[in-house]
Amino acid sequence: ATGSSEAGNVVTDGSGNSIVYLGSSITATTATVGDLLFAVDLASGVESASVSSGTATAAAGSTETNSSIGSGVVTLESATGADLSITGRADLLHALKLTSAVGGGTTTLNATRATSSATLGNLLQPGSTLNVDGHVITFADATAPSTANVASGSGLIASTNVVTDGDGNSTVYLQGGTIADVLKAVDLATGVTSASNSGGAATVTTAIVAKRPFLHLQVQLGVGIDDVTEIPVIRAMLFHDDFAVFLKDPGIDELRAIGAQRLGGLGKTLFETLDG
Repeated sequence: ATGSSEAGNVVTDGSGNSIVYLGSSITATTATVGDLLFAVDLASGVESASVSSGTATAAAGSTETNSSIGSGVVTLESATGADLSITGRADLLHALKLTSAVGGGTTTLNATRATSSATLGNLLQPGSTLNVDGHVITFADATAPSTANVASGSGLIASTNVVTDGDGNSTVYLQGGTIADVLKAVDLATGVTSASNSGGAATVTTAIVAKRPFLHLQVQLGVGIDDVTEIPVIRAMLFHDDFAVFLKDPGIDELRAIGAQRLGGLGKTLFETLDG
């Protein structure tokens, strides 16, 4: 079918939905338990498949473990980004020795992710969001895409599991995601950092919190004898390179002298700057 691809006896649409083909015989099947487990892994996100020209190319995430069968025992694995939940006919799951329930009714199996010293106490759920300063951080159960597969206008931050739209909204990919990835997304949302996107890649820069101006002049008219305590501060502002100088006998004449000295030095500084 259009949009679907074959991998062994499994046909998948590339979005986690699959059909396992048993074959044409009414007494035997060409499908294997491995085919069924592969379909389960595609559904859970342990495996992902890219669809092209009727062929599916599947790959497990770098942090994922595939479901398996060995010595007659089936082991189902959840993705690192989401708990596993399977609902099916009790007889089918019983045949796989996954449940003691039998019959034509349905039963549900769950495999939950375990916390550890390296994880949060309560694991993030895929599809959940975090709203920060009017921006949205979304958590996805998948591995971070390559830059070639990032949506147009967005960018993948190098060496992270974060894709940002450049406007403060981000997606954190839970398969391989870390607390550092979440904090990077928070910084983008708060404006501590910003990102520019090009070709599927994001370049992140830190916002300038404070920068000393090239020239800071404070004009005060009508300076009187009561204002003399402010003169050392004004002089310090005008002479950035000599902050420790204080006037022994501050007054209006001294303030004028300061202004004259600064204006004389300003031209030199300005032209030196323009000349490189």
